[in-house]
Amino acid sequence: MKRLLKYLLLLPLIAGAVAFSSTVSKKHEVFETHADQVYTYPGNSGTILLVGGANTYFAQGVANVAIYCFNSSSDNAWSDASSYRIGDNMRIMVPYQNGTAKSWSKLIICRYNPGMNPKSDGWSGVYNQTEDLSFSDLIYNQNTFVVNGYGSGNLITVNTIKSATYYNGIKSDNHAYLDLSAFQGWEDGNAKFALFFGAPDYYDASEWGKSNSSEGYYSSFMWRVQGQDNSHLYECIVPSYGNGSRLWNLVIAVRFNPNTESPYWTDDSSVIWNKTGDLQFIPSNHNANMIHINDWNGGYIDGDNIIARSSKVGFYGQYFLDTVSCSGHGNSDSTTSNQWNAVKAEYINHLSKTFQGDVWTTVADKSASASTIAQAMARYDYIILYKEYDHEDFINRKGSPNKTEYPASEMYAGLQPYASDKNSSIYIVVIALASITTLGLLVVIKRKKVQNR
Repeated sequence: MKRLLKYLLLLPLIAGAVAFSSTVSKKHEVFETHADQVYTYPGNSGTILLVGGANTYFAQGVANVAIYCFNSSSDNAWSDASSYRIGDNMRIMVPYQNGTAKSWSKLIICRYNPGMNPKSDGWSGVYNQTEDLSFSDLIYNQNTFVVNGYGSGNLITVNTIKSATYYNGIKSDNHAYLDLSAFQGWEDGNAKFALFFGAPDYYDASEWGKSNSSEGYYSSFMWRVQGQDNSHLYECIVPSYGNGSRLWNLVIAVRFNPNTESPYWTDDSSVIWNKTGDLQFIPSNHNANMIHINDWNGGYIDGDNIIARSSKVGFYGQYFLDTVSCSGHGNSDSTTSNQWNAVKAEYINHLSKTFQGDVWTTVADKSASASTIAQAMARYDYIILYKEYDHEDFINRKGSPNKTEYPASEMYAGLQPYASDKNSSIYIVVIALASITTLGLLVVIKRKKVQNR
């Protein structure tokens, strides 16, 4: 019996250690899920690289820049050729392989024939090239190579710059906004709105305005931004370039007849009612995402008022809380199918895949001081995971690493934990108390046996 008591004395410590280990594990999971929001590996498809020395070695119309990326002899891809400049830098995007994102280890920078296409013409269009370069020479967020001359034969010599250079534009899968509060005439006649995104060939105002170019894409028609106070604020998801991401440097806001089924370019004034001129992303607004309309055909990119990614996710949280205003009590489900379908449609149709991921990984927290998305996911998890009301788990919170971990037994239902760090603390207390209680009962039983001898 003494040996058994010794083991039982260790139970609270063992339980606490296990629960603490679970807490550390969950906090690590939260950090890992957000790691890609902070760092960008230079060799990933869609990453923007800059090649310096452009004015000397890449004269307009004489030579474009292209890059050849590879991991092995059978695993390689050419980028598109680019003649787009940011000051003295050429901008080039790390390529996808047959539409699939890759993480490349090596690259070759090429001066390329402007009349040829690297993806179809390959090495036959190369004027000059570097030796094999390594993406590992660039650490996270560094993106610049500088051409500083020619070596033997047709080799280009380069230096790697250990710094990050800002580039101009807005990237696919982000959200872009249109604010009509300063000029609400655009809303007359139930008009529809869309944004056209382009990538001109050269950083020169005379080359902008390629609004009917195959280099550009329209967004879908825009919708009002829910979960915030400006009723004249609209948004869209920035389009991709074929199967791949793209950094767009030009945007045009377009006002359409409401009977138009999808955005397109036409000279028919009965279809396109109004449009802005070509709006450029420049160093002063390189990370902007909002356009203001200030006249029938006038607008500008606002570099000072930027809607952060976390703010947009928070808008969805507020919309969810406003729409699904109560979680219900007992076995009473107060959420109607119309309400649930509304928050589902907003999530599926009006959040990009990237932003959906932010919602999916949110750690729920019902406290009033928590963010709106944390409070929304607390209500969502309670409805779907705890009460298991008859609504679709359209966010797939059951598969989220940060879903609410409810106790399995109904005896602990009143605890209703909402955040992973709080859960573990509760488990520590409950398991420890249970162990101590068991120990106390065994001691009492032993004493009674001694007394009865």
